[in-house]
Amino acid sequence: MLNLIILLFPLIFLNIACSSSHLTKEDNKLIDEGIKSRAGKDDVILKVDKMPEPIGGLATLQENIQYPENARTNNIEGNVIVQCKITKDGKVQDVKVIKGIGYGCDKEAVRVVNSTKFKPGEYNNKKVDVITTIPIVFQL
Repeated sequence: MLNLIILLFPLIFLNIACSSSHLTKEDNKLIDEGIKSRAGKDDVILKVDKMPEPIGGLATLQENIQYPENARTNNIEGNVIVQCKITKDGKVQDVKVIKGIGYGCDKEAVRVVNSTKFKPGEYNNKKVDVITTIPIVFQL
């Protein structure tokens, strides 16, 4: 039985316009490398039938982001790439920043992801654990 599913695509892109135009080639490379670094040899599948999604949709996740004052004061913008496991119960575990921008944005991205409940991913009509990567855009 598969205990873990590594999700390589599609990625969840979080910004107001739900556009991936803010991700650089370097960001996409980090996402791929982060996924590969957490993959166990017997646990990998490249596609799930239904990927996990935040209850209330991506907009709910974005709406819960509180721009850190330190980042706002210093005009800091960019992508925080967060990787986590969404369990078959829809809970978030093992949140890890694989690319940060500092100034409180990394901590805020982790907070928002940790506080979100997800609809679990499915494979062969069974709920499964999925590792996913979420690029969160901080833009003033």
